[in-house]
Amino acid sequence: MIRKKQKLYNRARRSNGQADYKKFKDLREATKKRLTLAHDKHLLDLLKTDEMDFETRKPTEIKRFWTYIRSKRQDDVASLPWRYQR
Repeated sequence: MIRKKQKLYNRARRSNGQADYKKFKDLREATKKRLTLAHDKHLLDLLKTDEMDFETRKPTEIKRFWTYIRSKRQDDVASLPWRYQR
């Protein structure tokens, strides 16, 4: 789907046609929706509890959960020394 979107984008850019651009826009929106749904499904699979509490889950499931949480951190600590040098 993403490759098809790229092909439509290239065609719309070359032709400067409104019909080609509309096809690209429609496919871009559909692609965004499908990516969002796939991401949400992945998160639900990752965070599902199946009526179990955190202590009874498999260690691999817990690790996958915390790996995902850590990957979402937005710390800017690495650039601090560069920012405050005079």
